Amino acid sequence: MWRPLGALALALVLGACGGETPRGVEVTEAGDSALPPPGPRRAAAVDTVYADSGLWAGPDRQRLDSVRQDSLRRDSLRRDPAAPSAPETPAPDFRAFWPRFRDAARAGPPSAAALAAFSDTMPREAFDRALAVALAEPFRDGVLALTPRDFRRDGTAREATVVVGYDADGRVVAQDEAVAEAIVTLRFDVAGGAYRLVRFSAEAGD
Repeated sequence: MWRPLGALALALVLGACGGETPRGVEVTEAGDSALPPPGPRRAAAVDTVYADSGLWAGPDRQRLDSVRQDSLRRDSLRRDPAAPSAPETPAPDFRAFWPRFRDAARAGPPSAAALAAFSDTMPREAFDRALAVALAEPFRDGVLALTPRDFRRDGTAREATVVVGYDADGRVVAQDEAVAEAIVTLRFDVAGGAYRLVRFSAEAGD
């Protein structure tokens, strides 16, 4: 028999609210927890240390949280300071220094000595003797032909050697024909904020 739509809807509502629970449908009851307060919900503060910023707690809790966060901030600054440290002094450019020293060596011992750092391992007398050998044949051309790329790096230090080979009669020959050799060594390093010659030796080898 045909029934009005309103009556059918009312019957369905009454059937759902009373009588037996419909089979296949699980009915659960809400817990006793309080409902959230009405009004717009406050978004949680973004904080990598505390999810609770303490704004919903009492004045004492706010003060404690503030002190705790300030302490963590100081610890973080000690581990990874945000303030940039003073810039380091840039290392001198050896490529610009070597031509200066080479020109000074050509000019003579007094000019070259102005670009040297004398010490117990390189006294002034030893420097003068080594320079005299290095700027005489057969070393002169090899020493003056050095470029910054010919120097080995050792931290800030730069070092180069010039080797001359001799045959049994004392004549200068190619290295693969030499039975003896002599070596000139130049070592530069940073002293007083600039490159200086720190070791200069000329010695005979086997």
